[in-house]
Amino acid sequence: MGWIGVAGGSSVVTKPIFTRKNNKDVLAFLQERSPNFFTIGVIDEEAGVENIKETQIILNDLIRRKLIEEFEGTYGVPASYTQEQYDAVLKFFRDNAGIFYTVNEVDEKAEIGSEGTTQAIIDVQVADSKTGVRQDPKSGRYGIPKKGKK
Repeated sequence: MGWIGVAGGSSVVTKPIFTRKNNKDVLAFLQERSPNFFTIGVIDEEAGVENIKETQIILNDLIRRKLIEEFEGTYGVPASYTQEQYDAVLKFFRDNAGIFYTVNEVDEKAEIGSEGTTQAIIDVQVADSKTGVRQDPKSGRYGIPKKGKK
């Protein structure tokens, strides 16, 4: 981490080049979108840092503190859920086929305890066509559609 000197009256105060706010904004951006990984340019713009050098310093610091990971030039927070949590969400959707729910409702009813974790699980299940989990395009809610009668 770099440091700069700032004149303060008769003394010089040193402080980090990057602000705590930007550090928190970058970490929050990546945590909210876990398990997705992003390039530094996307992170810089979307987290509102708008300074590639500062963003790189922040990312290196977060990697050093083991809060994020780097993979082939992209950065992110790996999936933070267990197989048991994944299974609980999928069981909930299967037991309630035909009904669509918000992330908050799934989180509470499947007893996961974290909307971020629940969202990460749902995102993976929606991406895997074998689960049957879908997002309703109109309401944005999630569920497994009931099989239609033939």
